[in-house]
Amino acid sequence: MTSWDDEKPPKDTRLLPQGWRGFDIVSGENKDSKAGNKMYILGLTDEETGITANVFLIRTPGKRWYLKQVLEALGIEKKEEDDYDYLPEILNKKIMGEVSHEPNEYINRQGDTVKGTQHKIIGFKKYTQNPGGVTKPEEVDWND
Repeated sequence: MTSWDDEKPPKDTRLLPQGWRGFDIVSGENKDSKAGNKMYILGLTDEETGITANVFLIRTPGKRWYLKQVLEALGIEKKEEDDYDYLPEILNKKIMGEVSHEPNEYINRQGDTVKGTQHKIIGFKKYTQNPGGVTKPEEVDWND
């Protein structure tokens, strides 16, 4: 009898809308990149669409720009040791991510060039429920 354990769902190719979006940090993994740099792979789920996107936070000194942004957005102070594990402090938090679209070109299994668009999260900031900001007095939620 064969096992179904190695089966994986298809990759979610839906495109996130551009701009500042609210995300839940739903998963995290501590891995080494192909270049050998230590990194976190975080799964961020968009609050509005439910689409989950992965972000890669390099942990190697001198290459930690996105990690620094995430920690600052969550109010987590940098620890003295460079190999400190921040994952327990990062998981299950909310954060704002700036989504951008970029061209994506690849060769499929039939050898054809496929051109499309993909999203990328290019920046992070502290979570807010109104990422676009209030522009008129009537947009203020006075019940909070």
